[in-house]
Amino acid sequence: MTGDSPPMFEDDVLDPDARALIPLFVSTRRTDLAELRAALDVGDLELVRQVGHRIRGTAQSYGFIELGELATALERGSVARDVAEVEQLVARIAQWVAWLEGSAGASNS
Repeated sequence: MTGDSPPMFEDDVLDPDARALIPLFVSTRRTDLAELRAALDVGDLELVRQVGHRIRGTAQSYGFIELGELATALERGSVARDVAEVEQLVARIAQWVAWLEGSAGASNS
């Protein structure tokens, strides 16, 4: 990702009410990321799957297609017990959330 929007994020069509909720969305994803890292530390791939499922649902409801796809892949990776893939996906989700935080001004709340 560069400074531009992720390829599957259509900033211009984001509902204004949803835009106002981005700081909460980012904060919640930061909590999810901490939970994912803790689950990985103890090898709890079922919890990773559950958090991935939660991220997928909320990302899709906001229209964050790419983030939803990353979360779907996270679910699949955890079911397959592919720890290396799961770790890589968690890192990509973290990058996406950081991008969203910076680009949407969510860090100002």
